[in-house]
Amino acid sequence: MRCTYSTRLALLGALVLAPLAIAEAGTVRGTVMNGTTGKAAAGIELILIQLQGGMQEVAHAKSGADGGFTFDHPGLGAQPMLVRAVYHGVNYNHAVPPGTTTAQVDIYEPSKDLKTINVPSHVVIFQPNGAALIVGEEYQIENKSKPPVAYFRSDGGFDFALPEKGKLQQVAAAGPAGMPVMQVPIDKKNNHYSIAFAFRPGDNSVRYSYELPYTGNAATVKIPTIYPGGRLLVVAPPSVQISGDGLTPGGQEQGMNLYGRQDVPAGTLVAVSVSGTAPPPSGNESASGDADARPQNREAQQGSGPSSGAAIQSGADNTTDQSE
Repeated sequence: MRCTYSTRLALLGALVLAPLAIAEAGTVRGTVMNGTTGKAAAGIELILIQLQGGMQEVAHAKSGADGGFTFDHPGLGAQPMLVRAVYHGVNYNHAVPPGTTTAQVDIYEPSKDLKTINVPSHVVIFQPNGAALIVGEEYQIENKSKPPVAYFRSDGGFDFALPEKGKLQQVAAAGPAGMPVMQVPIDKKNNHYSIAFAFRPGDNSVRYSYELPYTGNAATVKIPTIYPGGRLLVVAPPSVQISGDGLTPGGQEQGMNLYGRQDVPAGTLVAVSVSGTAPPPSGNESASGDADARPQNREAQQGSGPSSGAAIQSGADNTTDQSE
């Protein structure tokens, strides 16, 4: 059957218009709000970031007098994107998932005062892996500042230390939304490190992992504590025996044994004796385990958001990223 002229024209039009439809830009409109002043923030640099393909900057804008901004891009509505506001050297990210058309990006005035934050909980997880002991540590950090400000120091605002012979593997921090973001550690020498992360008002966390020698399936680990008054929680699989300075058994959760100590003074070295082997593999675990896969207990989960039990994510490597 021969096509009529009008039919061929319609088909040709469809072929021409189809790519245009695919490339049609999605739109997101939003406002930048200063959480410290409670007012809209004008003149703030904004970047639209495409997550697929490695954090690509695809558009730029600046907030208007009313704090408003608009982005038009084909990826908006079709794939996960980020809107980033840059303020005083700190990146504040707001996730824009598919289907989103509006966004509010909150920024904060910065503070260098260490009293802005409080560290109520310190979790240490031991996991044997042959001749090595894999250790994961997580600090919960509260920012209850009034008026709300972001605690940030470009030269490193949060310090941590590893036991002797510890080899640092990776560091991440998370804001109130709970998404861990890889950090670049600042080497302060002698196994002391710091990170330049902006701790926003609310509950934040810092987590890192390292490796220690584990000759003969035993080791004494001297855990440095830097911040005062926090609770220390030690976690290990049942196949590992734990004893230490002031530690008391705290039961079992998520198949892991818990040991706790209250109100550890700053500058304390808590000596913990660790012995035993990794548990046998189960349906969802390897024999080596994962020191970053925490039990979902109240102490380990305090304020860390839905992804606290997940492994460190490497979706962004900017040391001052704040993801919402």
